[in-house]
Amino acid sequence: MNTTSVTSTFVMHSQRFAAWQGVRLLVAGALAFSFSAAAGCAPAIMQTPASMVELDESRYSAYAYRATTPDGVVLATRTLRQGADRDIPEGSLEFWADALRLRMRTASSYALLSEEEVRSANGSPGLLLRFGRDLGDRTYVYNIAIFAGDRFLHVVEFGGPEDLVANHEGDLDQALAGYRIRR
Repeated sequence: MNTTSVTSTFVMHSQRFAAWQGVRLLVAGALAFSFSAAAGCAPAIMQTPASMVELDESRYSAYAYRATTPDGVVLATRTLRQGADRDIPEGSLEFWADALRLRMRTASSYALLSEEEVRSANGSPGLLLRFGRDLGDRTYVYNIAIFAGDRFLHVVEFGGPEDLVANHEGDLDQALAGYRIRR
């Protein structure tokens, strides 16, 4: 193998790794805000699906909750305080959905595949945005549900390679339906 093909192979694997890391970082890149102060605010309850294990998040993590399957599908939640001198400016559900659509398309090269209205387990209205992206010979999906209240934006994210996410779709849908926002 010559130097050019070694370099090309390295670049290709580096790009795949970077893209997969982008999926795992989830909304951190999509919203492009500093979320470190948001962990633990206005907590919500997420039941860990049977096919996943909960990951221990430090108090400095941007996530309030994270879980993973053995094959790398990730489920995560975060709660952000909205308003002056808070984590993010105050915005409606429609505002944050528009911001996510734009950011995912322009900065992350994800296409919006579908969107649907959802409700948390205790009735808070939300929106589920489903995104997809082809990278090499794989398709990655990245799903973001948002619930905007007067003071908080709740975000539930899950994603990974499309075939792996499809294997866990029932558990992921059940986890989202069971997401309970503490009032």
